[in-house]
Amino acid sequence: MVTQRRVTMPPGLRGATVSDAIREKLPRVAGARSGKPYYASVVLVKDRLYAVSRAGDTCVLAAKPAFEVLARNPLASDTSDFNASPAISDGKLLLRSNRFLYCIADDH
Repeated sequence: MVTQRRVTMPPGLRGATVSDAIREKLPRVAGARSGKPYYASVVLVKDRLYAVSRAGDTCVLAAKPAFEVLARNPLASDTSDFNASPAISDGKLLLRSNRFLYCIADDH
């Protein structure tokens, strides 16, 4: 887990990447279309981790030693795969599927 510039790897995942360790703990996604429901890298923004599943669910986790799912936000209308890592720019979350590019932002 990544917290305050510190990385702690769970037992059994030594030698794995941080993204591998986080993906291992993510909830299983309904409608996953492959053996690896989370393929893209996990992104850290302030105190939150964002992981996008291949099925288009964005899982938001608290960036602290215990894994706590804060939200799950599906993009169910897009049935193509989401293989790209999310990007953050100017307070906006950018998600790319095999068909579309999404820009998710606060209305304020």
